[in-house]
Amino acid sequence: MGSRDVIICVMDDGFDLLHPDFDVPGKIIAPIDFGENDVAPDPVSEYDNHGTACAGVALAEQNGTGVVGLAPGCSFMPARTSSWLSDNSIEDLFQYALDHHADVISCSWGSSGAYFPLSARMNGIIHKAATQGRSNGKGCVILFAAGNENAPLNDKKNNVDYHQGFALHPDVIAVAASNSLDERSDYSNYGPEISICAPSNGSPGRGIVTTDRRGVNGYDSGDYTFDFGGTSSATPLCAGLAGLILSVDPDLSSSEVRNIIMNTADKIDTANGQYNEDGHSAKYGHGRINAQAAVDMARGSAQSAQSRKTLFMEHRVKLPIPDMGEISNSISFPLQEKAVEIEVSIEVKHTFRGDLSVYLQPPGQEEITLMNRTGGSTKDFIRTFRSSDEPGLFQGLINSSAQGDWKLRITDNARQDDGILNKWGIAITY
Repeated sequence: MGSRDVIICVMDDGFDLLHPDFDVPGKIIAPIDFGENDVAPDPVSEYDNHGTACAGVALAEQNGTGVVGLAPGCSFMPARTSSWLSDNSIEDLFQYALDHHADVISCSWGSSGAYFPLSARMNGIIHKAATQGRSNGKGCVILFAAGNENAPLNDKKNNVDYHQGFALHPDVIAVAASNSLDERSDYSNYGPEISICAPSNGSPGRGIVTTDRRGVNGYDSGDYTFDFGGTSSATPLCAGLAGLILSVDPDLSSSEVRNIIMNTADKIDTANGQYNEDGHSAKYGHGRINAQAAVDMARGSAQSAQSRKTLFMEHRVKLPIPDMGEISNSISFPLQEKAVEIEVSIEVKHTFRGDLSVYLQPPGQEEITLMNRTGGSTKDFIRTFRSSDEPGLFQGLINSSAQGDWKLRITDNARQDDGILNKWGIAITY
């Protein structure tokens, strides 16, 4: 049912926090209202109904009345948005979730314009949250609704260019909608960038029953609405699943949670889904979420992790990097064990990071490029590379023997600036 230690942040319009399915001791964590600049994210206008419905899908409390969200035991961080899309508003939202240790971030919104590429600052803060967020630094699981225009996420349709930058962000789970017949909801956006789909309404099919703003101003004239839907409803359902997964194994990284959700999904509508050889469909992503299968996989990962061991070795070398020169240093891993996870940490002090290229050569393997003259005039290069966050970087090394010399090589490719390799290390989990 979920753990109170796991915080699901729903970013949306107003939330009726006195609703009986939310007004529970210990349920609400760090509420915030960026529209009114206070800590009471209550509905303001008569149309402020969307957030209450979305939140109920994810985590309405199991209290003997009303409805039950997919992760009723999880904590709820309500963040009422300002409704403006700007660098500052997006940075404020995600930095707040970072600062208050949200584990999952659910966003059932996007740009009202068809073509909306993200700015560098928007990209940056979402990446920061996805890779550095949570109290353990293993990254927030971030989900965005794919949208309801029956249009591609990143392509042209009827002479209109579509580019929905939030759902296209590489660190985001882009959620499409399926209906109660396990078919595509006719409005759901599509494309190769779709990660997953989750049940919502659709024609034909049933609507979603969820919490509603109390009184006459909600979708219905009561405490619940009986016909919620859209990818707005599919997204918090998937967010609830992420909350359940982290309740079972809080040590999973955000990318590991994403992989579990995708790898345990059910391939629905196989006759029309047009799944490719990799098991991906432009309509359904990797399929429709299967909560039990995902939680079972997470539980198995947690039990397996208890028997794992990690050996960390570090060289504090303080090795000068000559201008227009090259250095190398090796760490020998002594055990004949297969690597389950790999972590490489590097600390270089340098006056112009853009001069540098950094390479890693695992034992008996091809050299891997970790960094190649990126960062421009930024000083220093301090970075940790994890196989859980960047599986493509360490492709072929997981489940292979880690025994032997791991060699770090750094080249300085431009004149004037120089630096020093203070230390570097490798951690092999086996």
